[in-house]
Amino acid sequence: MTALTLSSTLMAYVGQIGQWRPVTGIPACLTCDPNLIFFTRKKWKGDSWLTSFAVCFIFFILIQSTAAAVPMYARRQTRGPKPKWINPCGINQKYIKSHPLQSHHTRIPLSDRELIQNIILAAKNAFIHSDAFKDRYVRKSFPGKNWQAHHEAWKNQRLNWLPSWDQIPKHLHEAPQMSHLKDLKMETAMTKIYNHLQKIAVGLEQVVYDQAVYDGDFIQEFNEAEYKLKAVLCELQHAMLERGIEPDDDVSREIMESSSRWIPNDGYRNLRDWYIYRDYMNGLEYVIHSFDHLKSQQS
Repeated sequence: MTALTLSSTLMAYVGQIGQWRPVTGIPACLTCDPNLIFFTRKKWKGDSWLTSFAVCFIFFILIQSTAAAVPMYARRQTRGPKPKWINPCGINQKYIKSHPLQSHHTRIPLSDRELIQNIILAAKNAFIHSDAFKDRYVRKSFPGKNWQAHHEAWKNQRLNWLPSWDQIPKHLHEAPQMSHLKDLKMETAMTKIYNHLQKIAVGLEQVVYDQAVYDGDFIQEFNEAEYKLKAVLCELQHAMLERGIEPDDDVSREIMESSSRWIPNDGYRNLRDWYIYRDYMNGLEYVIHSFDHLKSQQS
């Protein structure tokens, strides 16, 4: 292989990894310009061009090793797609409010009861789907245990960036206290629950990603769960838009630190995923209980 061919191959490879490595991170003295090498090969005498060949070859090996050492999750976070939990309905609210045809149409808004019913139906649909594979997931991820025993062993443990007990005061398959439900108000319930589900969506996204990276057995189930959660968020977003409720600031991926994302040990990663999966189901139950109560207060 000539120096020109090797340098061309090298530059093509650098172009590929440039998506994660800043261009300024490659020292100018180590870049290999094919035109420069071709020029210097003509001018240098003897085997001097082998020096360029050796430099490029060593640099190629170093870059390949560095790329392999970068955690895959880190590369995803720097160039990942727009989160599914941000503007889940894909609505441009400013455009809707200022559209010139808005004044020519009479729109009949949905009643509070209809809005609540849509939220409950989306949450029930998501919960039925997620609840159906929990026992299979536990038996596969934690051999020798069924989901009830596993849940009891870890039910009081929660990840500190997911909704706390004060925010969702219930365990999976348990109902909130009536005293808590009586304190709920339509406006605040929508904004708070929307925020809680966005946090859960951050974790669920990572579960789906790790299922793909580590060749998990439940990638299809968790991928579907992501989109079903997005549907619940969309119904909440639509209800807030209908009622003129301003949501809180969107939750970002940064609430889940890299130490929580990059877990090479299967046992610890499976336990983290169980917390996220369990809190996802528990959050859906909380949505159903909360809005069932609010619906019962409608005249």
